[in-house]
Amino acid sequence: MTFLGIAFLLLALTAQFVLPRRFALLPLILGFTWMTRGQLVDLGFVNISITRIIIVSAIFRAWLRGEHLFNGPSHVDKWIYIWALVLLVTTPFHLPDTTVYRLGIIWDYVGVYFLFRLFVIKREDIELVFKILFIAFFPVALSMLYEQHTDDNVFRALGGVPLVSPHRTNGIRACGPFPHPILAGTAGAILVPMAAYFWKSARSWAVLGGLAGLGVVYASGSSGPMLMTAIGLACMVIWPLRGQVRIFQWAGVLLVFLLNLVMNDPVYFLLAKIDVAGGSMGWHRAQLIQSTLAAVSEWWLYGTDYTRHWMPTGIPASDRHTDITNHYIAMAVYGGIGLLIAFIGLLVSVFRGLGLAIQNESVDVKERFLAWTLGSILVAHSFNFLSIVLFDQSIISFLLVIGLAVGLCSKTLPMPDSNIELQKSIGRIGLQ
Repeated sequence: MTFLGIAFLLLALTAQFVLPRRFALLPLILGFTWMTRGQLVDLGFVNISITRIIIVSAIFRAWLRGEHLFNGPSHVDKWIYIWALVLLVTTPFHLPDTTVYRLGIIWDYVGVYFLFRLFVIKREDIELVFKILFIAFFPVALSMLYEQHTDDNVFRALGGVPLVSPHRTNGIRACGPFPHPILAGTAGAILVPMAAYFWKSARSWAVLGGLAGLGVVYASGSSGPMLMTAIGLACMVIWPLRGQVRIFQWAGVLLVFLLNLVMNDPVYFLLAKIDVAGGSMGWHRAQLIQSTLAAVSEWWLYGTDYTRHWMPTGIPASDRHTDITNHYIAMAVYGGIGLLIAFIGLLVSVFRGLGLAIQNESVDVKERFLAWTLGSILVAHSFNFLSIVLFDQSIISFLLVIGLAVGLCSKTLPMPDSNIELQKSIGRIGLQ
């Protein structure tokens, strides 16, 4: 770890125990946006990133202060537990050298999810998280635009990023503090719907967030984040048509069915035709889906440690794997059909909660629009997962949305009738 990394970690840990609850997520967000995966604490055979240390410190802070989950457990929590349990149970069936990595994934998913659940209590808390992200990402956007023009990444001194920024025929693809341009662009893309949320209520924040998000996405030069941004904005635009969501859903299903009938190849080969930024690996992503389906007998039970034969090319980092550019397929490779189902169950559960919150007419329209915003980002993530696997600090861009969504829904959703009746009974007893 460099001197800058040590200084940041000490300041972050100090702030973690000094800041009030509503700002308790600040150290984690800054660690996510400003620190690279090269800043590690070396403990023998285990290297721990700054964000993972901050997760532990935040949990310890909550224990010391007696801070707990607002409104208790959520229906989404069980899916996180199931997902973590499946990944843990399938670990003995994989090579020993993958154990630490898999435990690290559990650390990230469970830790980040529950921290955002823990420190988000009301709409104002979520809006504050949006604003902190805008401020944190704005200098990152400037640095990435600079990198795009000069090939000089200011985060390179921290390690964990490419020594030379990736190039395509149309120019340099900036990475910023992330190990790959697509990961950087994905993290920036979540800011654009957040900025749209503030467009009518706080125009200056909307402009700041929009410039930060679009700057990161543009500098990344990656088709996936650009499409993710477009999908997120498209979802935001149809907010006035929220009552017709069911129609849009069934129209989408029908469209996929019809395309599958008229196309010579399976419908997922549409990925091969998408190339927004130039030089896209769309064919690879489509063929990877087909290869995964063809090799289902190899991974369905508990995943697999060997996918190199699935595709014509491999990756420099491993002689056992091809380039897995699909988050859903990565779940299948890590833990078989059980982990894939648990991950999809997590997404469906969050979407269901957001849908109920949006339909709840008794809830303030601002909170319903906020639920729609988080749902728009989650829709964009769900499509983007077809083209990228999020890992290290980039996974926080997804988990924070999940945590914020569940925190909001725990406040806006009506209590079950049985709980309402129970409270009324307690109230009558008190009056007597």
